Amino acid sequence: MGQHVTVWTGVYHDKAENEGEGNTEGLRMMTSVAQPVFDRKNSTMALGNLLGVMGTDVPLKELTKLTPPSEIGPNGYSFAITNNGYVLFHPDLRPIYGNGKTKPNYNSVDLAEVEIPDSDNLHGPHYSMKLRNEMITRSGKDGNLTMRVRVHFDNMKRVIVRTNSYFYRGLKDTPFTLGITLPMPYGVNHVMGIIEPRLVTDEMYHDMFLTKENNNTWRVANGWVYCRHGNVGDEVPQNNEEAILFFVNIGRHKNESMRVKYMSKCVKDMKLIEGSPLVPIGKLLFDANITKYLPAHWQSKIDSTFGDYGVELVWIGTRSGLTRFYQAAENLTEPMYIERNKQTVQEVYYLRAVDQGKDHIVLSVPFDVGAEKNETVVTMSSPVVITSKGEKEKEYKESTAAVVGMQVKHSFIADAFFNIINKTQDSLAWSCADDDMECYVLDNNGFIIISETYEDTGAFFGDVQPRLMDHLVIQGIYVRVQMYDFQGMCDKVENITDSATHILTPLSFIATTFTWFWKEVALFLIQFNLFNLWAADRSSYSANAFWGDWQDDAYPCDQQMALYYLNEKAPKIETDKIYRGISGCIDCDKTVTAAHITSTNLVMVAHDVSCYCPAGQDVSITPKEIKHDDDMCEYLRKEIYRKKPDTCVSHNPNEEGHCGRGAIPSQPSLILLLSCVVLNLVVCVPSLWQPETLPWQLALSSRR
Repeated sequence: MGQHVTVWTGVYHDKAENEGEGNTEGLRMMTSVAQPVFDRKNSTMALGNLLGVMGTDVPLKELTKLTPPSEIGPNGYSFAITNNGYVLFHPDLRPIYGNGKTKPNYNSVDLAEVEIPDSDNLHGPHYSMKLRNEMITRSGKDGNLTMRVRVHFDNMKRVIVRTNSYFYRGLKDTPFTLGITLPMPYGVNHVMGIIEPRLVTDEMYHDMFLTKENNNTWRVANGWVYCRHGNVGDEVPQNNEEAILFFVNIGRHKNESMRVKYMSKCVKDMKLIEGSPLVPIGKLLFDANITKYLPAHWQSKIDSTFGDYGVELVWIGTRSGLTRFYQAAENLTEPMYIERNKQTVQEVYYLRAVDQGKDHIVLSVPFDVGAEKNETVVTMSSPVVITSKGEKEKEYKESTAAVVGMQVKHSFIADAFFNIINKTQDSLAWSCADDDMECYVLDNNGFIIISETYEDTGAFFGDVQPRLMDHLVIQGIYVRVQMYDFQGMCDKVENITDSATHILTPLSFIATTFTWFWKEVALFLIQFNLFNLWAADRSSYSANAFWGDWQDDAYPCDQQMALYYLNEKAPKIETDKIYRGISGCIDCDKTVTAAHITSTNLVMVAHDVSCYCPAGQDVSITPKEIKHDDDMCEYLRKEIYRKKPDTCVSHNPNEEGHCGRGAIPSQPSLILLLSCVVLNLVVCVPSLWQPETLPWQLALSSRR
């Protein structure tokens, strides 16, 4: 029959099962590809005899394997979009909310809704941004551009503004475009080192994995492909660490047939990675060899020097996915920390340390931990940066090879801070020990690390001292930026009114009933081809079936929140650069002192509590719904650039005029026209009835 279109679907969820056991693993992201199959006999070719449609499902995980985290590095990521600009996969695609429920619009998230430019003029998705348009029109060519963006993390409570470089290319014979994002400038360099398993001697193997200090004190990242584990029941251990040792032993085996077995497991699927089949496990072995003496070193240092400093846990995470650790305390405050944070370059502690940069320490505490009145730890992390000479004179390249972390009891850190700061302030007119002064230590996003009131630990400073937080923004200590969540889910709020409402306005009840009826009719007609009314089987579906059970407790919405980050130009904690200012209040002037603590992500703040200031501007980081009630029709009518598929075969000369019924043009349907008019009235004239009776209208406000 000649050329026929290959159709690819957008992203959708499907249940995954373990082979051999039938146990569900939850939902996984999928796409499908299909093509018609025709009878190619000469006698029936002209009739276009359709035999069926052949298709297959493709897990998007197979695409992400082409860009493993160990190769992209920290704060880099891969993503893909369709010819319509919709996201196939992206680290900020969040299809699940609440208790494992799927968002109703998870498969229509646009690239402009997950890549947020650093702009104060942004009032909605930036559909006209250059990155989106170029990726849609890619035509199989390579492309790249650089863009400054706002990136959120830690459940949308933190934000960082960084410059990203984007590299993209269309995937052949598909409507998809694959993109790779690298943070600048550190994302373009990485440390390269490989040890092939066949070169690992017995002594090296023992020192890396079997010594007293290294036995069971290392982990590898979950889900990273080093070698193929095989199916359940295969001889390969299912435990990640045991599987690595299994393959290393086979790869270094003296028996050639055993090494061939290693090659079949670890080489076949690795050919696309940097042109070297042994890169994934070879990099891990290189890191294991470099870090093999660290646990013994940490133990020696803590026992001899830092034993009374409250250290509980020390670790190092490498780019290859290896984590080595030493447990200094018998009972850990967070006993599962390593197990929950062994993805190295994908973990928050690693990402924040890399962003903070060389020779800096990042400190953090769990959110709102003080309100729970539980003892906590301060998590510290710092990057291990390797510097090499560049090609040009006086040019140097830097790359983060690993991140070192430590957990210390919070009480020790807090006591040490107040002891040091009070000694430093002996020559000043005030001290944190004074009843009239109150001191805080904040992190670079405005969360309280240390406070004289322990219950404030982990809270956002703007919730505790809103007027003071606003003053720090005005004085340039912190920068406030608007962040958007175009995948938000808002809780449905029931409007409670008394019975007099319907007595006083009986027309509202009639309007509500009228709206409900036409809503059901309109959505029924939208969901199904009107041709079916007289040419196919009848089907009965309602608006409830269309929206599913999600509408019982939440609906999709756009949200906006103000987030904060430390200004790079904030005054450092040096005598001549500490900020000292006055915050004018109603009946007094409040003394405020603030400074960035050198080589950390911390800010020290002290203020005069004897001068009371009422709360000023709202500085909360709580997301707020963006209402589109007044401009909803204009919002929905935005012109959004989409692209038709590259191939579209509507006619084949061999068919000799024989067509199926689906190709017969039909006259415009009066029912279709009427339904469109009614739907337009329902959506765009909300003043005719009570908006709160239309939960579906609110859902439409988040879809373009």
